[in-house]
Amino acid sequence: MTHPSNSFSTKVQRYTDLIQAGDLNALSGLFDVTGVRLVRYATGITGNQHDGEDIVQSVLAKIATNPHLISQRDCSWSYLLRMTRNAAIDLTRKRNRNAASSRMNNEIAIVNTTDKMEVDTKQIIWIAIHQLPRNQREVILLKIWEQMTFEQIATVLELSIGTVASRYRYAINKLRHGLASISVERTRHEIRS
Repeated sequence: MTHPSNSFSTKVQRYTDLIQAGDLNALSGLFDVTGVRLVRYATGITGNQHDGEDIVQSVLAKIATNPHLISQRDCSWSYLLRMTRNAAIDLTRKRNRNAASSRMNNEIAIVNTTDKMEVDTKQIIWIAIHQLPRNQREVILLKIWEQMTFEQIATVLELSIGTVASRYRYAINKLRHGLASISVERTRHEIRS
């Protein structure tokens, strides 16, 4: 039985090989397979879903115009994540935005469920993740949502495995404290209402 992430990486590699061979129709297949995951990752870095979507579009446009960028890599998926990360960091630096109110509006768009309790819980978790420093937030997004190993994350972020593991531990501890304080504040608010 093939591990899901191996199957996913194989699909990504297949599409990038087709793009390299000149089949630009494979670009839409690559987007279908990776789009949601890349947008989620870019959004996690920038704090803005629209920016995340724009970043993914620009990354895929770069691949369309220069297919050799990605297909000469050992792991196309890791390199796609790295391209997305670099574009997100560049955009964040250019805009230097830290407005919490715009993040709140965008977090609602990311949550995609109709159950009110589940929406509230996902929003609380998303808010707590956005309170992490960017370097820890990236590791959490890749580890939990992308289910990558520390070794894979280290490749994407170009860091040592020890640094990745350390950032993950710090992030988990901060999330525990952050979620607890958000929960306490929410309970206080509900009691007052």
